[in-house]
Amino acid sequence: MDLNFCAAHVNVRSLLANFDSFLSQLLSNNYDIVGVSETWLGAGVDQMVGIPNYNFLHHNHLDRRGGGVGVYVKNNLRCEVLASACLEHIEYIWVKVLLNNRTFMVGTVYRPPNTNVSQFFNTLEESLFNIYSDYDNLICFGDFNINMLNLDTDLGTRLTSVFSTFNIDQYEQEPTRIALNSMSLLDLIFTNVKNVSDVRVVDNNIADHFLTYIKFSLDLPDNEPEFKRDLLDLPLNNLLYFCDIEQKLNLLNTCILELFNKHAPLKRFRKNENYNYAPWITENIRLLQKLRNKALKKFKLTKQHITNNVDQINNFFINSVENNDSPNQELLNFYYNNRLNDRTDHYDFVLSTEDEILNILKNITSKATGHDDINISLILLCCPYIAPYITHIINECILNSYFPSTWKRAPVIPIPKINNPSEFSHLRSISILPVLSKVLERIMNDQMVNFLNSNHILPEKQSGFRPNHSCECAMLDITDDIFRATDDGKITVLILLDFNKTFDMINHSILLAILHYVGFPKVLKRFRVPFCQVGHNGLSTISSSHRS
Repeated sequence: MDLNFCAAHVNVRSLLANFDSFLSQLLSNNYDIVGVSETWLGAGVDQMVGIPNYNFLHHNHLDRRGGGVGVYVKNNLRCEVLASACLEHIEYIWVKVLLNNRTFMVGTVYRPPNTNVSQFFNTLEESLFNIYSDYDNLICFGDFNINMLNLDTDLGTRLTSVFSTFNIDQYEQEPTRIALNSMSLLDLIFTNVKNVSDVRVVDNNIADHFLTYIKFSLDLPDNEPEFKRDLLDLPLNNLLYFCDIEQKLNLLNTCILELFNKHAPLKRFRKNENYNYAPWITENIRLLQKLRNKALKKFKLTKQHITNNVDQINNFFINSVENNDSPNQELLNFYYNNRLNDRTDHYDFVLSTEDEILNILKNITSKATGHDDINISLILLCCPYIAPYITHIINECILNSYFPSTWKRAPVIPIPKINNPSEFSHLRSISILPVLSKVLERIMNDQMVNFLNSNHILPEKQSGFRPNHSCECAMLDITDDIFRATDDGKITVLILLDFNKTFDMINHSILLAILHYVGFPKVLKRFRVPFCQVGHNGLSTISSSHRS
């Protein structure tokens, strides 16, 4: 099977000034690697020229205006800088890229005009020698400021000779810069990688230099798993073009399900009743089993039991929670008009990183499958390739203050609290949430808890729902208080309260007001509706059958 691999180069003549045009060109053509010359970048601008799902490796020329070279590499490709230099006569950067167990050396070269040509050739040849001695597959592109269409000088011949020494050929022959009265071929591509399927010069509105690109059709190793090949071919990059988060998530879910439906489809098997799977069971034992089953059936008919009607169970859970929509107005006014600590800054969510999301995914222990038919095992099998796209969706949710509607749905499984449940109140509802919804919730939870802990907002002795705290901590504290009171000759009276349906009875308006009071007004403005003001119905339903 062939894998299409595309590399491009463009002289941007100020990456910051032409970044929008460059970004549009890159995303619309889905290049795997893009070299850029004349970036004109200074220090501290990496975030301003970052592109989602691409790593930007670059070397800036800080001593003078102009210059600067770099390479954008898709972040599903492992890459690292091996060599770079910014001299008066040459600038280059060499990046090692690992693609399907094959190593490629990709170089971007820029020769400033009106500089010493001999020094340029000597340094270029030395650089190629150092790289070629360790690596076989080389791709070198850049603005050499040597017009390969001008036959009156020997500069083009000398440049071709330098690369020919290492069996590296030049490919494109069309002009890459067209002025009013002249045209020239300055932006060149050299490579010794075979299986070149396409080479083009593309007019664009980035700068006055055309973009050049080369496309390879690489043979994948025969032992490459078909699953991995199909995973790499998933059109997940298309979700970057969608504005709607629901569409992004739907594309991701669809791609994952189609991948596993192809490689691990669910199949039905009919049990063969004629197969004697237990030859030690005699006819006498089978008779006793029938008598046992008959007695059990009779017992169940005479025993009080819970109905199997799903609608009745749903209605019970929905209606068992009282509507508490009339909060104490005086209490609301206090929380909204005061602050717990005026010195505490207002907190707002920050964007997550790919490493953070991968760590959260690896720590999810539940293998339950939500309504989207995706569980954590499927997600981890697709990582780390899909991790950048999950990170993109999560960060889009944070930036747009949006919680996808599909993450608000969950099959609810009624689990008995006691051995022989006879009433609906003896059931506990367990919601099976979509896996990716847990990632966003964990990110938000961790950020909020860190804020509360760093500002010492939670009571020191609160043990519930806190890491490294437990019922044992609370019991030790209470026991210590009782012993101390006894030593002082005091009488201890202990009152224990057990609230029924505590979380269901929380008034959302008061909860929002308290969050505002402790330092989360920005968070409330961003996520107020998606998380807190939801109805009693429509979020979850009890399923009569569940696919595990």
